[in-house]
Amino acid sequence: MGALARLSRLKAFLGIPTTDTTKDEELKKILLSASAFASSYCRRQMEKMQRVEEHRTSEGQKRIVLEAFPVISVARVVAGGEAVSEADYWFTEEGILTFAEEPPSPVQVTYTAGYETSGWVDENQPFDVPAELEQAVVLLATSDYRDSEAGSEARWGIERKTWASFQVEYAHPDEIPPKIREILDRYRRWDSGL
Repeated sequence: MGALARLSRLKAFLGIPTTDTTKDEELKKILLSASAFASSYCRRQMEKMQRVEEHRTSEGQKRIVLEAFPVISVARVVAGGEAVSEADYWFTEEGILTFAEEPPSPVQVTYTAGYETSGWVDENQPFDVPAELEQAVVLLATSDYRDSEAGSEARWGIERKTWASFQVEYAHPDEIPPKIREILDRYRRWDSGL
């Protein structure tokens, strides 16, 4: 499993030189955890992989919303036990599979979707996670790192400080900061209504 952000991006954000590898193992665990959180929040597995899904269609339904996106390719579609010709359907990167004619139920789809993450540690490997999604994961990981023993010299999540009466107010630890939530919401799987 790969992370949705590169180790080098997290280290740069934290001001850790790329040559300093003393904290790499801890940072890798934090990146994987932040990536798992982002995937869970977005209600989808975002790592590139082949998937097989079965959908029940209703009368008049010509569209199916696939669970994962971006869709890279569709390898096979079977409807009512019969293979469907590639000429009889098309798909969008967003995961909408549309049929020329209403398909018989059930519909089984074998497809590849998600982001290439094999370059999250090795910069020479492919990595195509959108920059803003990667940044959201870096921000989540930074929060985790700064709240851990390894990064105890900083504290993330202070909402307000008042020194005259000495008041420190922390953001609720279970809440996602608005900037991160705004980015993740753009990658979240919502109910389609199709």
